[in-house]
Amino acid sequence: MSTPIAILLGAGKGVGASVIQMLHGKGYRVASVSRSGGQTNDQNTLSLAYDLSTPTNVSAVFKKVRDSWGEPSVVVYNGAALHPNNYKMQFDVSLEHFEQDLAVNTTSVFVALKEAIASFNKMSASATGTFVFVGNCLNEAPLADKGLLTLGTGKSAAAYLISSAANAAAANEKDSRFYYIDQRTEQGDPMLKGVDGPAHAEFIEELIDGKVNAPALATFVKDQGYKAFPRLT
Repeated sequence: MSTPIAILLGAGKGVGASVIQMLHGKGYRVASVSRSGGQTNDQNTLSLAYDLSTPTNVSAVFKKVRDSWGEPSVVVYNGAALHPNNYKMQFDVSLEHFEQDLAVNTTSVFVALKEAIASFNKMSASATGTFVFVGNCLNEAPLADKGLLTLGTGKSAAAYLISSAANAAAANEKDSRFYYIDQRTEQGDPMLKGVDGPAHAEFIEELIDGKVNAPALATFVKDQGYKAFPRLT
């Protein structure tokens, strides 16, 4: 049996590091992507330096992974960008900054989905592809007093993309899974502080393994996994 392959777009010290550790623990070859890259490159690890604000870089990542190892069966998108704004003057954000953040939060997600679906379609009938977008509550609640216009716009659009991918997979009877995940408090409130890397990794592992029957837009709670809540708005 060949070694499974995963791509993590948006590596970092928090969620990204926990997801990498989880994937390696499950025996995956892992290609992680950040602006600075990393020092580790071996038969099971690729640390790639790419900027997600240039969407064509996402296709370059997939080409590098395919040329090195083959088709990925797991893709995790953890990239995010924000130019904060004065919440009383939301549209003072410059067009340049809006476009930069939209590229990371949405356009590169679109490219990643296209590439992931192409990979999943090449896998054997017994294999399952999983795409996970690390989101938050902004697709439901604008939190207008927080100055998160560019991030919220991107997360909302990404949630639509994920839902569309999941619906298309179901319509075509494809055994591929697509998720937008959102950590919440036990009461279902937005996780404004204390976002937990290991909790994300644990939930993503459950999604990869098919151990939880979660919808495409999936809220979860640390140590409890998937938990449905009423919409915030």
